[in-house]
Amino acid sequence: MEEEAWRLRNIEAIKQCKARYCYSVDARDWSGFASVFAPDAVWDISGCMIARHPETGEWNSIGSSFSLEELEEFSRAIQPVAGAEAIAAAGKAAMIGKSSFHKLFAPIIEFTAADQAKAIWPSEDHVHASDGPFVYMNGIGYYHETYEHLDGRWRIKTCNVSRIFLTIR
Repeated sequence: MEEEAWRLRNIEAIKQCKARYCYSVDARDWSGFASVFAPDAVWDISGCMIARHPETGEWNSIGSSFSLEELEEFSRAIQPVAGAEAIAAAGKAAMIGKSSFHKLFAPIIEFTAADQAKAIWPSEDHVHASDGPFVYMNGIGYYHETYEHLDGRWRIKTCNVSRIFLTIR
């Protein structure tokens, strides 16, 4: 019973970490955003601008006014970022002139050690832009993350985004 209580407490702590991630982006709280990451974390959102067909795994541009080539070009321009402060700076730069709303759904969380975990988060986000290559984006997909327990709390160690549906205008 004690092991199950530990597991449930830590699952909830990881959920709170991810909720802070989403809230911080949407509220433009970049110091709060940095705080959810391990100091040496890697953030790779290059998969956010293009979707994979859920059955075939092939790249596609469902619901997009952009060509597949244009979406691939957007994706190539997004590079992984390392380090909590650099991640926050990249997030801030990416969201200039944009408003967003992130939704998370029931995650799959697995502990790989007492101080390490991995999670898959089904998610959806809406981004409205006043300037740039698009004015609206709605993405549905998954965050694939690893976590590390540091200084008494869970932090994101790696974060990757994949999409199964994407609307860009």
